Amino acid sequence: MVENSMSTAVAVACVCGSIGASGIRLCPEHHKYYLGDKELASVSRVIRETWPIKKSFEYADPVVLEHARERGVRIDHYAAEYVKTGKVRILAGEWREVVERVQMIAEWWRRRETKAATQVIFHDDEVAGTADFLTTNGDIWDLKCVSAIDPTYFLQLGAYADLCEKQHGTAGNLAFIHLPKEGPRFIAADLQQCRDDWRTLRQMYLMVKRRSK
Repeated sequence: MVENSMSTAVAVACVCGSIGASGIRLCPEHHKYYLGDKELASVSRVIRETWPIKKSFEYADPVVLEHARERGVRIDHYAAEYVKTGKVRILAGEWREVVERVQMIAEWWRRRETKAATQVIFHDDEVAGTADFLTTNGDIWDLKCVSAIDPTYFLQLGAYADLCEKQHGTAGNLAFIHLPKEGPRFIAADLQQCRDDWRTLRQMYLMVKRRSK
């Protein structure tokens, strides 16, 4: 169920300085991960600082890029709320493009009848990342509200699988829920290939860090 709401957004508090905190945590304001007091590299940072090919969308107008980023953040938030509770309250005055895509993903998910945990953090002692959905079958799905799936997105999924295996011993199938303006598409990804490619990229990242000291 998708409802309109007069609620207002709550300011995000920074938790970067939570000295003495235990366990894994994410500061949503600065997108930084910490394991206790140790800052971990994010999956997106490892990819951004190592992937040698400029992404096609990075040539776009910065204003357009920021709009797309913000749109994705909003849709992710609403989608997670729907999957978690079976309903979602959309803020009054929300962008029409966000409302339309939230309605699409809510209807798609309702028909699929899948249960999943949302915004699941996977990590080891150096790297962390957040997968949008971890199904009850152990499958890892990531929601992408873009016009096309970039090659680096497969590295993201591979990272989640690799970190999930380190934490839990195994990882299920990988897939994207691709949500362009035309509507949702389910795109399966090869677990072994994604994971192996991520491991290669991570080794390159560690080598660059070592050589740059």
